[in-house]
Amino acid sequence: MVLPPSLIAIARPPRSCVIDASLALSQYGVPLIQRLGEVMELWMGRELWHILENSAFYLQKPEVITPRGVIPERTLLQEHHAVEETLLSLKEWEKLRVERDLAGLNLFWLGDTPGESLLPKYRNLDIFWHWEAIANALDSKLNSLQTTDYHLPIVFRDTAALAATLKSAFILTYQSPADFDQNVPPEICKVLESWGIPCQFVTSENAIVTLERDYLHQLLVDTDTAKFLWAGVHLAIVHLIFPVTFEVQKQPQPPQANPLSPTEESAENAPSYQNSWISAKGFWYLI
Repeated sequence: MVLPPSLIAIARPPRSCVIDASLALSQYGVPLIQRLGEVMELWMGRELWHILENSAFYLQKPEVITPRGVIPERTLLQEHHAVEETLLSLKEWEKLRVERDLAGLNLFWLGDTPGESLLPKYRNLDIFWHWEAIANALDSKLNSLQTTDYHLPIVFRDTAALAATLKSAFILTYQSPADFDQNVPPEICKVLESWGIPCQFVTSENAIVTLERDYLHQLLVDTDTAKFLWAGVHLAIVHLIFPVTFEVQKQPQPPQANPLSPTEESAENAPSYQNSWISAKGFWYLI
């Protein structure tokens, strides 16, 4: 019996989602990520992973990784609450890392080298070199914001570059209560815009946003996390358009006395994406 095309199931990887630091380091980060990994492939960039691995250090200086906006606008009381939320989140991550194998959360990351990264089985190491090149292309923008007393711009750089590398992934973030009240974009969007990457808000009246929100709402229901929306958590999705192809054109090389290892060969042929962010743009909406 031949099934009609509409009834043929096509095996495909689950939706990929890059977790933004603003959400990961909020009080909602750990419980949401624990549950969403059941239905989504979750990713973190290198610097966010470094923060979680070095939680003991950042517990002493939580203010350097507390989202604060390009131009701080919070009151002293709001600032205090934000830092306390970061402390609480770091302690939860520390507890989670001790008690559980994070790979069991369907959570993947890129480390300092391909060998220190955790990738899904269907991904090859080329993704590491593409991501690194795409991230490096933002370094000139990064230097204008990254300071010794504020570490999040490099985390946002890694997050945006990872979403661009994964192609079909979106960024999951949220608006802090202060940002929501002031009707300003999520922290990562404000930083991207300061780098010349526009991030346009798309209302829920848009037909495609409606479809995506319905899909994501169903995932939240399936994972018993819809209650976070009822509690006033303003989850947001960011999509990036990065109109650059990733194929690496290898040039013929003369025979070598000491051939490169596969990892060294990948690094040798790593692409360059200088000026690749010029035509990039973002779109975001609230779930």
